[in-house]
Amino acid sequence: MPLQVHQSNQTGNISRNAQTLGYGLLHRFGIAPVFDDLPDNQRGYAEQLFVDAECFGRYSMPDIARRALELENIPFRSTDVGEVCRSAVSTSTLSDAFTLAINTTVQRTFEELADTTQGWVHEIEVDNFKDISSIEPGKMGTLDPLPPGGHASHKILGVTDMAGGYRLARFAGQFMIDEMDMIDDRWDILQRIPIEMASAAQRLRPDLIYSIVLDNPDLADGDPLFHTNHANLDTAGSVMSEDSLGGGMSKVAAHEVDGVPLGVLATHLIVPPALRFKAKRFVHGSETAEGDDLLVRAEPRLQNGVVDPISKTKHAGSATGWYMASSPINATSIEVAYLRGTGKMPVIREYMLGPGQWGIGWDINLDIAARAVGHRGIYKATGEV
Repeated sequence: MPLQVHQSNQTGNISRNAQTLGYGLLHRFGIAPVFDDLPDNQRGYAEQLFVDAECFGRYSMPDIARRALELENIPFRSTDVGEVCRSAVSTSTLSDAFTLAINTTVQRTFEELADTTQGWVHEIEVDNFKDISSIEPGKMGTLDPLPPGGHASHKILGVTDMAGGYRLARFAGQFMIDEMDMIDDRWDILQRIPIEMASAAQRLRPDLIYSIVLDNPDLADGDPLFHTNHANLDTAGSVMSEDSLGGGMSKVAAHEVDGVPLGVLATHLIVPPALRFKAKRFVHGSETAEGDDLLVRAEPRLQNGVVDPISKTKHAGSATGWYMASSPINATSIEVAYLRGTGKMPVIREYMLGPGQWGIGWDINLDIAARAVGHRGIYKATGEV
């Protein structure tokens, strides 16, 4: 069954001709658009357009190029494949059709791949690439009683020292398809490379976050993220068991600010693949009817290690260490930032190749950064006997 992708942000203002050819390519790639988020007066039209475009999914690249020239009423010699491809790449119909298919493929891949950091990492959006300051989690403390005619007490929010350069980084790549690729009917380039680029973009967030987890950097208080002073680290006797899991949950729940318990519950149990079945067995054995059991997430980076995308430092993993984390609504331990307006997604642009080349190129970028901002709501057990 073709995978479905919403189209409200894919078609933009491209022409009907380009949209038709682009939908034809989606047929070829096995991707079915979803039109539920389009206005009622556009949905039926778009659905019919997609049905009508099925025939173009069987076209070769030179045939698609010919059709683009015909739709723009550009004369050409149909027997000269080189001329057809060179002329077609300069048309908006062909470039927009290709870009529609590539955008949809990237969106599909980016959203489809699993990310074990979802649900326990705090997300923010920022306007620029300047240094980012974060409000220190939990500093609001408690609300005080207010007597009749009284004034509410002021709550001073602490701001974490972000020395060390916590700011957005731009990660980017590009690829192209030229006249020779089109003559050779290289559909594999147009379909496979966007998948690879989207996969690379999707790996950035977990690579950044698990680099932090394995590196265990110092926080603003001078102690590492996981430290006995933070009451979120166990070493000896922390082999995964019912008792050690209960001890970890108790430590997360005991986190407090200025003597005030936060009442945080661990929501995620994050383990290396070697502990996946053991973790599931323990958690499923303690599930409750209320559905407040831990979510088990197996993460290969915890076992195999990970390379920091920025520093290129390799952080070693462990087959015995395991972690707990809570929802960022309750306590923020690690924060990930995106550039506002991107939808937390990669951004794709098309461009025409320069002099002496005939073809179309696309670049992709993702603006993202991550930082450990607090020790509450996260816990590590090294898994030692």
